[in-house]
Amino acid sequence: MPHGNYPCQGNDKWVAIAVDTEADWKNFCTAIGVPEWLKDKRFADKATRLKHRTDLDKLIAAKTIKFDKYDITNVLQKVNVAATPVLNCEDQLADPHFLANKTFYEIQHPVIGKEIFYSNPARMSETPPAFRHHAPALGENNDHILTKLLGYSQQEVADLVKQQIIFLNQLNNVLKYEILLELSAISLQLSVLFLANLVIRLITKLQDCPMTLLLISLRDVVELVESA
Repeated sequence: MPHGNYPCQGNDKWVAIAVDTEADWKNFCTAIGVPEWLKDKRFADKATRLKHRTDLDKLIAAKTIKFDKYDITNVLQKVNVAATPVLNCEDQLADPHFLANKTFYEIQHPVIGKEIFYSNPARMSETPPAFRHHAPALGENNDHILTKLLGYSQQEVADLVKQQIIFLNQLNNVLKYEILLELSAISLQLSVLFLANLVIRLITKLQDCPMTLLLISLRDVVELVESA
């Protein structure tokens, strides 16, 4: 004790700190520049720190908020106090530790584009993990499986396709579907903007309001649609 997440510089930036032993507590106080806490009766031992943890957490937060989360992590780790930055998804992709350990890998998908995945945590010298292919589109590998692995003839496969029992590579259809979805989304945005403009013009005529007062509302509508 203390043990928790504490705010750091920036928007929603945090550091996780875990103080275990009394030696850790001494190192912690010294590292962040508050040796006077060692003489505070409220924090004399783990039991009293737990009893006054609300006060202690507020005091620690007032200190950590002055630090970048990586900087305070380094300060505490140098004195053997357990600390680590709290990482969101974006942070993880740029974290030096994860980059050094090749925690993530990228694969190009024909529909989605670049995909990022967690790599295999098991690293074996003789058989290192390898990632060679994106997730298949609907029916993308059916022809290979049916003819090369299961021994179906091309005619048998064609008959199955004709009966709609199986489907072969649907990648092109998936791409067309994705394009249609994009066009539909754009059309919806334009429709909302058009309707918003009509409403504003109607309000202006009915209430004889200055158009400049209503431009703010139109801008808000645009931002709302763009964020949808």
